[in-house]
Amino acid sequence: MKMASVRSFAYIPPPIPFYYPLLIISCLASKFLHLALHWRSVSPVYSVVYLPTFFFQDALVIILGRALLRGFDGFVQQICCISGCSITIVTWGASAIQIGFFLETGSQVEWGASSSFLRDPAATKILFSGTKTVCMVGAILSVVSVLATPYLHTIAGNVLQSACRVIIKSRGVLPPYTKSPSKCPNYRVLLPIIILGLYLLCARLTRPDVPYNHLSSTLPFSLSSAFQKPSEHCHPRQHPQYPFPQFISPDKWLAPSGYFPGWAPGRHSSSASTRPEWMPDDPPPGFERWFTDAQRQERYDIGGKGGRQRECMRKHELYDAMTDPAKISNLREPVHPRLKGVFDQGSVQIEHIVMLVLESARKDVFPMKEGSFLYDTIVNYHDDQGRQAVIDKLSRMTPTAQMVTREYATNSSGKRMTFGNDTIEWVDKIPLSMGGINVKGALTASSLTLKSLLSLHCGVMPLPVDMLEESLLEVYQPCLPHILSLFNSKKTVEEQQSAYDELRPVQERPWKSVFIQSSTDDYDRQSDLIEQLGFDEKIVKETIEDPSATYYPPKTREINYFGYPQEEIDPYIKDLIFDAAENKTRLFLSHMTLTSHHPWNFPKTFERENYFDWWSHRDLNAFLNTVRYMDSWVGRVLGYLEEAGIADRSLVVVVGDHGQAFDEDDGLQGTFENSHISNFRIPLVFRHPHLPYIDIEANLTTGMSVLPTVLDLLIESASLNEADTKIAKSLIHEYQGQSLLRPFISRDQTGRRVWNLATINAGGSILAIMSADLPYRLVVPIINKSQDHRNQQSDNETGGEGSFEYRFTHTQADPNEQQALERWKFADLRQAVRDEYGDEAGEWIEEARRMVRWWIAEQMRIWNY
Repeated sequence: MKMASVRSFAYIPPPIPFYYPLLIISCLASKFLHLALHWRSVSPVYSVVYLPTFFFQDALVIILGRALLRGFDGFVQQICCISGCSITIVTWGASAIQIGFFLETGSQVEWGASSSFLRDPAATKILFSGTKTVCMVGAILSVVSVLATPYLHTIAGNVLQSACRVIIKSRGVLPPYTKSPSKCPNYRVLLPIIILGLYLLCARLTRPDVPYNHLSSTLPFSLSSAFQKPSEHCHPRQHPQYPFPQFISPDKWLAPSGYFPGWAPGRHSSSASTRPEWMPDDPPPGFERWFTDAQRQERYDIGGKGGRQRECMRKHELYDAMTDPAKISNLREPVHPRLKGVFDQGSVQIEHIVMLVLESARKDVFPMKEGSFLYDTIVNYHDDQGRQAVIDKLSRMTPTAQMVTREYATNSSGKRMTFGNDTIEWVDKIPLSMGGINVKGALTASSLTLKSLLSLHCGVMPLPVDMLEESLLEVYQPCLPHILSLFNSKKTVEEQQSAYDELRPVQERPWKSVFIQSSTDDYDRQSDLIEQLGFDEKIVKETIEDPSATYYPPKTREINYFGYPQEEIDPYIKDLIFDAAENKTRLFLSHMTLTSHHPWNFPKTFERENYFDWWSHRDLNAFLNTVRYMDSWVGRVLGYLEEAGIADRSLVVVVGDHGQAFDEDDGLQGTFENSHISNFRIPLVFRHPHLPYIDIEANLTTGMSVLPTVLDLLIESASLNEADTKIAKSLIHEYQGQSLLRPFISRDQTGRRVWNLATINAGGSILAIMSADLPYRLVVPIINKSQDHRNQQSDNETGGEGSFEYRFTHTQADPNEQQALERWKFADLRQAVRDEYGDEAGEWIEEARRMVRWWIAEQMRIWNY
């Protein structure tokens, strides 16, 4: 009796009848999820008409799976059975990942983009960050399959056998134990089958490719795109034509004036390779665009950047600001009057530059204050009694951000917050009328962190390809550390040695560039990127874990798949700041935070706040706590500058790498292939105690403006010597971004718009485009260039239709994108936009599509990709 009860409790199904339902249930579960996510985006009538055709691949899985999983009788059947079991395990795992990814983020895995992660060992940690959810889904699929064993296997076998009896009439084909079919055809059976077959054939032949091919994809067939490798053959170099020739005709050209090289798009003669007088005969790293052909070939021969590009090289393309048809410069505009006043007085000195890049810092949490969709979502979650308490919590959440931006929250009593007597990490002591430039309207150039870092430090636009392919190429502009190194090279050894003399002018002291983060730099070739950016020194997770490190061993535990909380690098940052003050060197410190990255863990010593009930909105609540931690950390760094006595001579740039969308925004969570605007709005502040506080309305400015603004600040504040000033005045005109010391130009006198194009994590599937003069936003599917560089596009489409929808939003009428228009075809979206928002929006969306096509090809050209 006991043995019988044990057997019944520990029931183990027979393997073959179990594997078959596991295959079918996994396949259909992922398919129904796939259809459910897109059901609202297709016509209900067409959905009904073409619905049977969505399951052709699934029917093939059902039939082939049953044929393979028959049993182990005979060698051939053993091979088939092993193959079927392998396919089942892969499909089961992929289905669990796909459903688990949906439960974590609200979206689905695009296997083509995931191939970039699969090739990066560090990146796979992200894919496995939701392991608990995936395991739970896998267990549920297994349990359901056990319950369906052996019934599904038997039913499928009987159905297929019956179908064979109807279709096949020859006794020799049928098994010997079957009955002989009637000599007369059974029309009552065959006729419906023939009619159904004709209907399915006609429906499949007449079904549009977009979006129904994408809707019809199913596991395991859709997995094939995850294992595609980048193309290994050379592709023809494209020379795209600017889509608005009426704005770049010769009568619109601008003549050179002073350091301004002029603007003459369309000229065949380029000034890009013309070597400035200040450029050394052997250009230093970062200035490769001024190489001679012989120098470039020599660099390639000894293993420089390029890799496979060297085999494909024709003519090396160069970026040239003078012939860039999309570049709009504001450097001929006067400096803002209030800033000009302090510059003329000579009261601003910039000896050090600190760039704080805040991970996942959406603008509406830096600072957290009333008036945003996120703030209202949190407050409205609570009843009247709880709202007062949560308002007070929110008003105290980001004190550092409030003081840095001068955007103060109000508490439940309606009073503006003050922090003079609070026990917080740092309290601002300068007058409210001072503090620097707070930029409103800033967007990231990419929702992928490393592409954003490239834009922030080098003033360049990223490549529209998956992951950091840029690390294999030459950056087409010098990065800020390169420029500072060039400044150093212009000073003699005697000058640099005497720079340590306190009486020596600050302008003659050497620069030191350091990059520091508490996370690994193994992810997606970041180590190569840091070297590429030109930093003299880096401190990363691997540095901290090195037994020879100054503060080894680490004192905290890793908080996520990337590394440690910022506390682990606290002594390193403090040493860098105090050493710069003591040694009289000029420090450029770039620091990337980590804690506010998914999965939003923070040190146990940091007190947790609940902005929702403990069981509700758990991810958003965790994120808000990491924002509190990040805010406190920024205050600590600012405090070290004051403690070292260099705060009044330091420019601090506070900027987000990208935002962070949550379910509460639009039902999708995360940045991966998520185009929601909250992933792109970021804080941007240029803080200096002797700069007057001003708000800058620079709609759609990006991280590309950081470098030219820093150069402009160094020039206008006379913080460079004469030789360095000449270099800076010449270089600043080369960058595509505008200086935020001057009025931002949304549309120039020729009628050209300032376009903002941003790649969406992982970079090569979709991108977003806006223009600074109108409140419209378009999200466009593109070909994944990291996998297919052909860029074969029709005249009517951008070339990426099928996997993603076009999306249009009116950011003024719908600032949080709650009422987006989405269509699979551009023509359908264009008509919907005209119907909803009028002809102006309809014309704009057409211009935006044309700009996207030009921009993609232009990026490939100037990156020599």
